[in-house]
Amino acid sequence: MHSKYMHHNPIHFIVSRLLSAWFILSIFNSFSTTEYLSIDYIQKQSLPIFLIRFAAIFIIISLFCVTSRTVIWTLWISSTLYSLKILSLNNDSYVLAGICICQFFLFYYYKNRLSFDVFHKGFRKYNNMLYPFLLALLIIGVGAFIIITTLCRYELSSSTTFDFGIFAQMFYNMRNDLSMVTTCERSGPMSHLHVHTSLFYYLLLPVYYIFPANGTLLVLQGLSIVVGFYPLLLLCRHFNLTKRQSFMFAIIYCLAPATLGGCFYDFHENVFLIPLLLSMFYCFEKGYTKRTLLFALLVCSVKEDATLFVIVFALYVLISGKNIKQGLSLLAIGGAWMFFAFRYLSTNGEGLMTDHYSNLSGDNENGLIGILTTLLTNPGYLITQIFLPDNIPFLIAVLAPLLTLPFATRKYKRFILLLPFIFINLLTDYQYQHSVFYQYVFAPFMFLIYLALQNAAELPERSKRAQLLLCAICTILAFTSQISGKVHYFKSYTTQKEQRQELQEMYDFIPKDSSVSASTFFVPKLAKRDVIYMLDDKVLTNQKIYLTEYAIFDLREGYKTETVQDEILTYLNSGYKKVKSLDGCYTILKKQ
Repeated sequence: MHSKYMHHNPIHFIVSRLLSAWFILSIFNSFSTTEYLSIDYIQKQSLPIFLIRFAAIFIIISLFCVTSRTVIWTLWISSTLYSLKILSLNNDSYVLAGICICQFFLFYYYKNRLSFDVFHKGFRKYNNMLYPFLLALLIIGVGAFIIITTLCRYELSSSTTFDFGIFAQMFYNMRNDLSMVTTCERSGPMSHLHVHTSLFYYLLLPVYYIFPANGTLLVLQGLSIVVGFYPLLLLCRHFNLTKRQSFMFAIIYCLAPATLGGCFYDFHENVFLIPLLLSMFYCFEKGYTKRTLLFALLVCSVKEDATLFVIVFALYVLISGKNIKQGLSLLAIGGAWMFFAFRYLSTNGEGLMTDHYSNLSGDNENGLIGILTTLLTNPGYLITQIFLPDNIPFLIAVLAPLLTLPFATRKYKRFILLLPFIFINLLTDYQYQHSVFYQYVFAPFMFLIYLALQNAAELPERSKRAQLLLCAICTILAFTSQISGKVHYFKSYTTQKEQRQELQEMYDFIPKDSSVSASTFFVPKLAKRDVIYMLDDKVLTNQKIYLTEYAIFDLREGYKTETVQDEILTYLNSGYKKVKSLDGCYTILKKQ
């Protein structure tokens, strides 16, 4: 059918060759300059020369691509490579959306006009040895990418107090006396449990106890994504997806910006929700009641607001009528943990961070009551908050890998699984909660994947095959646009050897038992001590200095604050003396 169709429709054969020639020439041109996407570059181009080169490439393609199969591969590879190149030059989410739309139309041009079955035949060649090899290659590659780039970021002193320095000091104290006390989190000695009820950290402590390095935390973070890969594949098997369909979901999971982006700023308990939530979903689907409840407890232990995820899942179980008893048990676990965690924070800690929802709570003194009032009484207002202009790029980055799969069902009860994404990421006016580069999107995205898995399993086979392949394509495009640029940490690590050595000498100069105040990018490296504070604008606005033995200021371009010289002067006028300095790098002051 394929070849016969092409012979009876020569116009499509010619168009495919023309498109291939256009993409190939554009690829060559894009590598010729770093200003490829600027109007200045375009104005310097000669149209006759462009047409001559285009004609030459078209002739070459015509000589070698004499069958529909070779035309498809040429068009497929050239269009995809050009899309990836453009996204590597411009990471704007709207550009990503535009290219995904173009790929959508090209995809269905391949599929409907030229028959896309050739690619599916290629997938059938995955035998029992090749399939696990490709899966292992994918997950090991992604895990290595995350671990290496985040470690390079840390070694470059690009990690910040929030959120790495506070955890570096916290684990240092946990190893010494099991306390979660930090001084840099709230400018004074305070247990992190008074900020977040993250008991899950104690489960990580044995690993840190054996390997007491700050980098251990980043390795554990990367490994949590690797571990989450296993329950994902189990879910794929449970929903009877074929090996190639499971491989498509593996690509979606491993390369989606919402899975990886939060790892770059910098370390958070939320990342461990990825394997825990997927495991809870799988155990529920298989009817493993005790394991489901165990993972629900582990989810709750990650953070006080993680109880929301258990409660939403419990409501889904109850509304769908799959297992009323299990749904009630989940609701009891989530509700009880939420009650005691919120009560503990209100009486012993800083209370709930309802200020992240000031757009919903207004001036209500009890922020939670204000939020609930808004949610119940004015759905129109909620819509205006969900579709704010700032949310649109975030929606593109999150949904591009899944396209319409989370919504491709008539079982509307499933849409309750959208609630974490809507409430956590879209209804807030806290800018970091609608960004793929912070921790708040990890858990909601797992709900979207779970929803997409269920919907995909019920699609007609041909539609399922096409949609998953298109999702995998868009995932790779989204990864290139949003995440691939993070490789610059590795590049900087290799090129900034001298500066790294200079900074290490500075760190070694500070006695390990001394108290320190430091610029935010220096805190993580110096955090393994009893007293450390982050230098901030309080120094100038309140004329308040931290009475520590040393004060260390970051003078690097791109890292120093605009007021750093004024901060240094304030300390010098308060009895400090410069003891070590390096132009454009750092200044160390010591209390006299």
